[in-house]
Amino acid sequence: MTSDDLEPEQARTLMTTIGKQLRYLNRLSDRMQHLGFPPNDPLWRATMEARDCMQHLHMAAHYASCKSGVGKPARQ
Repeated sequence: MTSDDLEPEQARTLMTTIGKQLRYLNRLSDRMQHLGFPPNDPLWRATMEARDCMQHLHMAAHYASCKSGVGKPARQ
């Protein structure tokens, strides 16, 4: 199975769930920045890495939810 095998609605459901987690990581990184975590702090770096990966996953789920475009032919 690949992401192409997902129905658009399944991918949208996944994207919604991931979006909630991404928003949490965005709020967490904002709070950490406000509190003055230095860029070399291990927790700050792990938070930023997790946020970046979650953003990438969110976009992949979004593309999987599209019926056409984004470099792929229209789905039936």
